[in-house]
Amino acid sequence: MLTHKSAPGELRNILFGFHFPRVSPLLAVLFLALGCSPSEVSVSLSVPAVVSPGDELEISVEITNSADYPQKIVSIDFSDSYLEGIMLTGSDPASLESSHVPLINIVSYDFGFEIGPNKSKAIVFKAIALEAGDYSGDLDVCINNDVSCIYGHARSVVKEPAQLY
Repeated sequence: MLTHKSAPGELRNILFGFHFPRVSPLLAVLFLALGCSPSEVSVSLSVPAVVSPGDELEISVEITNSADYPQKIVSIDFSDSYLEGIMLTGSDPASLESSHVPLINIVSYDFGFEIGPNKSKAIVFKAIALEAGDYSGDLDVCINNDVSCIYGHARSVVKEPAQLY
């Protein structure tokens, strides 16, 4: 389980497609480079370790808000390197939209819903393993804004099934 805590806050400006309330562009670039961690939120990832090409799989992201106030799930971001061998086909609940962000090599799935105080919410991504290989990369959960994220790692090995003789 990944757990990070920090003071909540928002930034303001539009920079590289991200919205930052109340901050200068220079400070926004610094936040993008360094990132911030959300306050009183924990994330548990469940990613299949070994699958075969063509297998359908589920990637589960459980987000727990231990604060006494609601927090917003802004997005869940998958790195391009993980998605080279794993094709996401949908999520439950469904994302509002998805977009590729070439500047940082991710695909971002926007959600925009709140998790109430002391509540948890699971988001399950459906996927298909594409071809044999070892695929890994960042899986980030952004809370309250685009730069307040919990950074995780996903890895799935796609192996050809053993040949029967």
